[in-house]
Amino acid sequence: MNLYTTKIAFWRFTFLFSCYFCETQLKAQQTPLFTQNSENQAFLNPAAIPNLFFTEGNKTYIGATFRKQWTDLSGGPTTQTLHGTYFDTDHNGVTLLVGGSILSDQTGPTGLTGFYGKIGGVLTSDPNENGISMALSAGWVQYRLNTADLKLHDKEDLAVNNLTQSTPDIGLGIFAYQRIGDYNDSKDYIYGGVSMPQLLGFSTNYPQVNGAFRVQRIGHYYANAGLIRHINGDSYIQPTVTARFVPNAPVNIDLNIRYNMGGAFYVGSGASVSGTVHGEAGIILGKTAGLSNALHVGYSFDWAFQSYGIYAGSTHEFSLGICF
Repeated sequence: MNLYTTKIAFWRFTFLFSCYFCETQLKAQQTPLFTQNSENQAFLNPAAIPNLFFTEGNKTYIGATFRKQWTDLSGGPTTQTLHGTYFDTDHNGVTLLVGGSILSDQTGPTGLTGFYGKIGGVLTSDPNENGISMALSAGWVQYRLNTADLKLHDKEDLAVNNLTQSTPDIGLGIFAYQRIGDYNDSKDYIYGGVSMPQLLGFSTNYPQVNGAFRVQRIGHYYANAGLIRHINGDSYIQPTVTARFVPNAPVNIDLNIRYNMGGAFYVGSGASVSGTVHGEAGIILGKTAGLSNALHVGYSFDWAFQSYGIYAGSTHEFSLGICF
């Protein structure tokens, strides 16, 4: 059995490539992790209504996220996303929900780039009151392996330096929301959904001198719920919970609470059952600032209270969004 190990410290303790002369199998990089789940719920669930709709009332949202995980490790995961959603709030019955997203994710020698479009409908008697949405996403994903970053026992194990493979992908989601009351003309909502953003599990083979190098991707399942509750004027609290289910892996649950101070500024904190804690802060310039459109800028910081945390370092995530 040949063993691939990378030249970077991240791979020395995190991943092992177990390679056989006949066939090598590697679990592919799966859906990306996020700290600011409220800003990225429309990315993980194609049926989700953007978070700023509930507080600002606009129907179009365009957002971007940059995440650098484990900054003390060379080759730690780096994720960038760009996504947009349009929600037709001018009609009732079954209204239109459309959008798209671009994903770039790099971890050591492995990389992923994906392009998605989505379309769905929202069953509603009044979009400002309640709705149940279903949506389907479809796109194309490319996987990359840069073998120049691998230290091989046998230089002829891989036939080429850079391996790429592309495949179609689809996702499915369901989402629901309900207005539960008012506070000084501000709307309170409860919402939640379930999704499978990568419905097509697959195995793909790369050419190799001594056989095949196989990358296998498995489905991920998500469930999330949240509450927006105004407490004083325009200020509100927003507790959220996000659960991630992966076959043959422990369930991961993230709990978070955000407090918007009634103006532009908010702060938040949270933790996950995996032993990670985080803090976040940001600004939302919208109706409280007398603007018809809304601009959101956010930052979050993660730290893992596990044995690897002192070696891996912290995680930083930046988000930017506009709602109109």
